[in-house]
Amino acid sequence: MSGRGKWSEVLILLNPCAGSGRAGIHAAGLASALERRGTAFSVRETSGAGEAAATAREWAERSPDPAATPVVCAGGDGTLNEVAQGLAGTQVPLCILPAGTANMLARELCIPAGPEAAESALFGGRKAVIDAGSWGARLFLSVAGVGFDAEVARRYALRRKSTGSYAAYAVPLARALFGLPMPELEVGIGGLPPRGGCFWAMASNTANYGGIFRFAEAADPSDGLLDFAALRGGTAMEFVRGVVLALAGRFAEIPGRISAQGACMSVRPVSGSVPVHLDGDFAGCCSSDEPAEFVIRKACLNILLPLEGEAYA
Repeated sequence: MSGRGKWSEVLILLNPCAGSGRAGIHAAGLASALERRGTAFSVRETSGAGEAAATAREWAERSPDPAATPVVCAGGDGTLNEVAQGLAGTQVPLCILPAGTANMLARELCIPAGPEAAESALFGGRKAVIDAGSWGARLFLSVAGVGFDAEVARRYALRRKSTGSYAAYAVPLARALFGLPMPELEVGIGGLPPRGGCFWAMASNTANYGGIFRFAEAADPSDGLLDFAALRGGTAMEFVRGVVLALAGRFAEIPGRISAQGACMSVRPVSGSVPVHLDGDFAGCCSSDEPAEFVIRKACLNILLPLEGEAYA
C-alpha cells in the first residue's frame, strides 16, 4: 500500500536516551521510510519528564483530523506511558517503536522492535483498541504495583542517571529486599470487603510484567477489566518465592495469593506511606488516609499493530 494519502502527517516522538541510543537509530530508519513513501512527518525529541505527554496532547488538540495524524512513540515503557497519557480518549492512532529495557506492552501485543515493524503498522497493519488502568489522573498501560516492587522502582529512580538495564536494578532490589520491613496492606477488590495482611498488591492490564514475569496470565488489555493480585505474609523470602514461581510460570501456586478480575481495586497501608509504581516507574506514595485506587479506563487508546504473524524481537 502506498503511503501517499493514508496519513496527513506523522509525529515521531523520540526519547533519545532510550535503549542507549537505540531509539534514535530506529526513529531515523522509520523517518527514511516515511520519506520514501512521500509521507509528511516531524520528529520531536523529549528532554525531560512530562514533555512527551504534553507534546502528544498538544498534537491531538491541534490536529484538524486526529484519526489521520498518528503518533509514533520511539522509546521505552516510561516514554510510552507519557505518550498514552496525552492521547488517551482521542482518535489519534498510536504506533509503538519499542526501544526500552522491558517493553511490556510491545511484548504483550507482539510488536517487534525496529523501524520495519513500525512501517508495517503504519502502512498495511491493523488497529487495536485497548484499555488502560489509572491511579487518579495518571495512566498505566501494563501494571501498577504497591509495596515491594514500587520500593525498588523508587530506589532505582534515585540512582538513575540515564536509560538503564536489568542489571541496574540489582542494587535497588537488594537494598529494598534487606533494608526495610514489608508493609502491611489492606486490599479491597470491587465491592468486596478489604482483606488485610497483604504486603504487596498489583493491578495488571497485561500478562507481561517487566519483560520477563507473568503474574497475571489471564490479563488482556482489551477485555475491559483489570487483573488484580496480592500476596499475604510479610517476609522478604516470601516475596522472593513469589518471584521465582512467577519466572517459572507457577505464580498461581503461591499459598495465600489473592487474585481477581474487576474494574477497581483499593490498596490502603495500615500505617505510614507506601510507594506506588506505574509501568515500572515510581509514581508517588499512598497512605492510610489516601489509599491507592486503581480503576479501568475502557477502550481509551487506538494502537496500530504490524501485520499478523510477526513476533516480538
